Amino acid sequence: MAPANDTLTDALMPLSSRTMRPRPSLVAMAALAIAATPSLAHDLGTTETLITLGEQRFEIVMECDLDALALGAAPTADDAELLAALEAMDGARLAETITDLRQLFARRVRLFAGDARIDFEVEFPDREAGHTLGMTPPTFLGLSARLRGALPSSYETLRFRLSRAFPSAQLTVIDANGEILLEEFVPRGEDSSYFTVGAGSAPERGQRKRATGFGYLLLAVALIAAAGTMAWRRASLHA
Repeated sequence: MAPANDTLTDALMPLSSRTMRPRPSLVAMAALAIAATPSLAHDLGTTETLITLGEQRFEIVMECDLDALALGAAPTADDAELLAALEAMDGARLAETITDLRQLFARRVRLFAGDARIDFEVEFPDREAGHTLGMTPPTFLGLSARLRGALPSSYETLRFRLSRAFPSAQLTVIDANGEILLEEFVPRGEDSSYFTVGAGSAPERGQRKRATGFGYLLLAVALIAAAGTMAWRRASLHA
């Protein structure tokens, strides 16, 4: 059972972003931009993504609503109902559903060394560690996906990309010591800046701030536009 493509963007919206408020300093700018950017109203989420680079291996952790992804549901779906639907599956169907979900990440999350795509394994650590019991909101598969793989023996730089089916990514790249190598907003379907382990891999601090600030601006525009649409619909219903 493959997840529905038209709900993938919504399902990947991190739970924290469902109640996220734009930074006050950006609200006025966002309000001025709404009229010129109506197409942003449908893209309300970002995928919080952390990449950790070691000398020979890497790990990518993405914050996701895995239950919604597995069932092709929107994030507005009732969490308890999603949990019940997955719990009701027999062993074979559940295994197939989880396999399809792993393949979804394997196809649509991309890490490149030069032009070569790097393979990785997909894990759902909350479920595999038995941490989903009692989580709030209730969840069967958990709220994060972990992708692990080996780095090439020789490479100059790396870059990260999510398929256009995903929301844009708020990306942070660190080394094994926790030093930030890159921190930026990556629009959906586009490549991140180049990065690698070692000095000089990150953009200049000003570039990082501009990239992240632009990401918050886009998110603020989308949230305000969506709020305006909802208010108009409510007014229409009561007219």
